[in-house]
Amino acid sequence: MKSLLGKIQWVQPGIVFGLTAILLAPVNGLGQNEESVSNASGVVAHFKTQVEGAQIQEDFQILPNAWVYVPEGQPPTPFLPAGPFEVTLSGSLDAPLRSFYQFALETRGSATLTVNGKEVLEHESDGQLSDLTKYTRLNKGANEITIQFKSPESGPASVRFYWAPRKKPMDWAPDDAWSHDLELAGLPDAMSRLHGRELVLENRCQNCHSMDFSGTPIPEMAMNGPEFTGIGSRRGMDWMARWIEDPEAMRAQAKMPTIFHGESAQKNARSIAAFLATLGESEPVELTSDIVADEAVLTEGKELFSALRCVSCHQAPGMNPEGETALKISLNHINAKFPEGRLAEFLQQPDRHYEWIRMPRFQFSEEEAVAVAGFLRASVPAAPEVAWESGPELVEAGKIAIQQSGCLNCHNAGVPGLDNTAIFASWNELNDWDSGCLNSGESEGKAPEFTMDTESLQSIQTFAKLGESAVVSLTQSIPVESAKRLAAQLNCVECHQPYGDLPQFSIMGGKLKPEWMEQFIGGHIGLDKKPRYWITARMPGFPKYAGLLSQGLAMQHGLPPVTAEEQEEIDTAQVEISQQLVSSEGGFNCISCHSMGQYEANAVFESAGINLAYTYDRLQKEYYYRWMRNPLEIDSRTKMPAFFATETSPLGSVLEGSSQAQMDALWHYIRTKDEMPEPIGYTPPSEETSESEATSFDDIDFDSFEDF
Repeated sequence: MKSLLGKIQWVQPGIVFGLTAILLAPVNGLGQNEESVSNASGVVAHFKTQVEGAQIQEDFQILPNAWVYVPEGQPPTPFLPAGPFEVTLSGSLDAPLRSFYQFALETRGSATLTVNGKEVLEHESDGQLSDLTKYTRLNKGANEITIQFKSPESGPASVRFYWAPRKKPMDWAPDDAWSHDLELAGLPDAMSRLHGRELVLENRCQNCHSMDFSGTPIPEMAMNGPEFTGIGSRRGMDWMARWIEDPEAMRAQAKMPTIFHGESAQKNARSIAAFLATLGESEPVELTSDIVADEAVLTEGKELFSALRCVSCHQAPGMNPEGETALKISLNHINAKFPEGRLAEFLQQPDRHYEWIRMPRFQFSEEEAVAVAGFLRASVPAAPEVAWESGPELVEAGKIAIQQSGCLNCHNAGVPGLDNTAIFASWNELNDWDSGCLNSGESEGKAPEFTMDTESLQSIQTFAKLGESAVVSLTQSIPVESAKRLAAQLNCVECHQPYGDLPQFSIMGGKLKPEWMEQFIGGHIGLDKKPRYWITARMPGFPKYAGLLSQGLAMQHGLPPVTAEEQEEIDTAQVEISQQLVSSEGGFNCISCHSMGQYEANAVFESAGINLAYTYDRLQKEYYYRWMRNPLEIDSRTKMPAFFATETSPLGSVLEGSSQAQMDALWHYIRTKDEMPEPIGYTPPSEETSESEATSFDDIDFDSFEDF
């Protein structure tokens, strides 16, 4: 069996054509980044499936690239049944210049590739890569690409598209080179119902309108609101009252609806706040004060706030901006919201009372949490002094209001005897999709008021009118769709921008193994194992979202959600060869920048590298080879040299100078992880070694390569 990695080789010696960066922007709920009125980025996937004796069913998805992966026994989209399917991938592929290209497909199933109306490849396999096609001319600009794919009768189904520009090796086509027609027949309706499904999940519709499920609801159906347990100790009463009265006035992107309307709205909100204020901790809690006067501590908090890029989601403290920045979460309310000590406590474990919160963990120590909390408190207005009566009658009225208004449909009270008496029509009983919650800001009576634009309202109506199919779709977990939606909600691209100092988000699923991603996104890898230890930013932890994101991002790149075990044993002879390859004595001097397990990098001069002991658990094997061939094409900021950009490496004395053989050997060395053997001639870093004494690229004679 020919593997994918064995087939990716040089077409002709030349510079690698790497992946162009793309920002997968969170937009309009459709997962599309609009470029014009008629076109948008990505590839259209038109799925068709048929249950025996039934009509053909079809659905659409927008994918970032021409990649599909569907595990055995799972449906290809939320609106189609599991089983064999066909999919047509279509899009316009932008070529930078008029030139000749070769193409290849990797499939689990059968596929036909058509380029500008001409069929250029047929391929059927159980996971192998096809041979490269003959050269086909692409025009400068848009070229129509179509892939007709049919899934196998059993096992997972997948297809991945590759191209090879002339005189360059085969690689992924850049995400930002793809576009599609927004008005493709059937596509707008499909995107509308998908958007409606997203809004139903995001607004927790099922919590009030019970659904009769014949299957297991998808994980996101368990999303709820913050629990009320001990909330009276954790939140300020006046802040709670103002939030309950009008959440959107407090936060533009609030998902909680306005529950009460008219003249009694304020009274009801205050009564509920008065009741919630009585719900203290069941046991005494020791807190450290986060009201800080020490200037050194405040400076540390300010530096952490900046280093951790809190402004990616929040307005800078004390600001009242307009425009796009106003859509970020304001911090001006925190003194009113958090009693003393509670802000630092929240920063350390924001999901303690709200599992699905979008505020992540940053692995703060107590001292760090106090410093950040102190800086924020000192930078925003003091809590307003509000005098309003809160007697037993108001508290009792609040208890009744909570029971009758539906609050307990989303919030776990944790209070014995506090029963939910709110009764709403079940999902199946609803038939008027133009009133109640969907009355576009004109709710009357008990209906919550969700502020939505006309398009969003229409999308929910489109979804709801599917009837039973809508409910069934909420039992069909599609990790690719979930990852796209949740990444937008969590604002991942705000930090992982294409040309920032953090890895770009668009390639994560093809770069990182899903198992490692889940640990890293979930915040389960400690700061002592932080890969890029030289970056002050920290990966925020989203424990509840990590599994869906990691699996979906991998499948979005046409890769399985679980990495297959390597069948080949680690070759000790290859490992021994690599001890020379990584060394400063007749090797590439990798040890100068990269630590290797317990052996620390000994001469970092321009840019530190990730400890190679982490590489095997982190990187997809295919990505490892792409990176090694020409790192600069993937990341223009890297200082990693391109030693393997041609068939022959600069180190001709090892393995006959074969770049492929040397990369293969290094992979065996990387697989030893924490047990990496010592590089030949290793010298530990010396505290006396100054930066001026360390090696520099300017000092290396690449022609003779004697310095290596």
